[in-house]
Amino acid sequence: VGGGIHGAMIAWHAALAGFSVALVERGDFGCSTSANSQKIIHGGLRYLQNLDFPRTRQSILERRRLLRLAPHLVSPMPCMMPIYGGDLKGRAVMGTGLTLYDCLSWDRNIGV
Repeated sequence: VGGGIHGAMIAWHAALAGFSVALVERGDFGCSTSANSQKIIHGGLRYLQNLDFPRTRQSILERRRLLRLAPHLVSPMPCMMPIYGGDLKGRAVMGTGLTLYDCLSWDRNIGV
């Protein structure tokens, strides 16, 4: 399994399940593909546009897990989301989506 964040998490889950796992990386661990990401731990809001509720919920729970396991590595980052027109990126749809997200993530900060 690769030595980036995704490979490390897969290795961790596999080890918890009783598998023997080896991390293999060409350079230093965490210095390649995962290191070149935006390093954003989002809570799954983007999955709502496809109405993928299970994936949204899973992202919310994973975000909470990371905040519990490594609070020194995770910090909130405020952001702005532009709203254009009246279609799927309009104010009413975005407001409804954010309200739905709040309902799906009611427990997002419990234990954090």
